[in-house]
Amino acid sequence: MRYYLPELIFSDRGAAARKLEQNIQKYNAHFEKIRPRLEPNLLELVNCRLHDLCVNSVEYRTRLNEKRQQSRNLIIRVGPIHLYFWGLKHSTADEEHVGHAWLYDEIDLTPTGDFTLSVLLTDGEFEVTARHVTFLDVPPVTEPVRHAKPKRQSRHRKRH
Repeated sequence: MRYYLPELIFSDRGAAARKLEQNIQKYNAHFEKIRPRLEPNLLELVNCRLHDLCVNSVEYRTRLNEKRQQSRNLIIRVGPIHLYFWGLKHSTADEEHVGHAWLYDEIDLTPTGDFTLSVLLTDGEFEVTARHVTFLDVPPVTEPVRHAKPKRQSRHRKRH
């Protein structure tokens, strides 16, 4: 995290609040500069409102890409949302982050065109650098639908 610094967020001193406000303005200006180069899924992710949602799982997967080379991917479940990071270059996310709430995130671009997502949690932070991100909003599990038993039809027809 370069802007949403834990020592500023978790402080109740006035000077820290002022510094945090300055950092937020700096980040917003930086984000507006890189916005035109961000892929649409990253822009959607920014609007996803992950604040205060719990990190439910962190899972790494390896698969063969179209050139038959191994590719590492990452799936992070945050509340009802599954984030899929494709073409993973670097990540510090792991199981120790499960159970903590997502507070703030920052997006930046690398010189190679990948993106870096930095995330501050209630206890800790992590960073993911990847080529692409997709996500799926999974509705929360509710009570199973209970279907009424079909009414038994009489074998005898009523006569009119």
